[in-house]
Amino acid sequence: MIFNELLNNSFTHAFKESKNPNIEIHFSKNVSLYKLTVKDNGTGMTIPTSWNNSNTIGFTLIHILSRQIHANFEIFNDRGLVAVLEF
Repeated sequence: MIFNELLNNSFTHAFKESKNPNIEIHFSKNVSLYKLTVKDNGTGMTIPTSWNNSNTIGFTLIHILSRQIHANFEIFNDRGLVAVLEF
């Protein structure tokens, strides 16, 4: 469900102004830590300072689901939006 929300966000919001849309997906395991990274080359977004005050329903849902599985979730801008989930 988290992965679906990340992809849906990119397809819905990231590529409105992009002529060459691109999504990179990386999944890795290091000992007992799994890491999922989804990066797009879209417009990026204003990163909320608190998920309690966020206007982004999708990322709020991802944050809630991440907490339920005891995962670390972060997003940042780097020539588009990067979302990282570690669990």
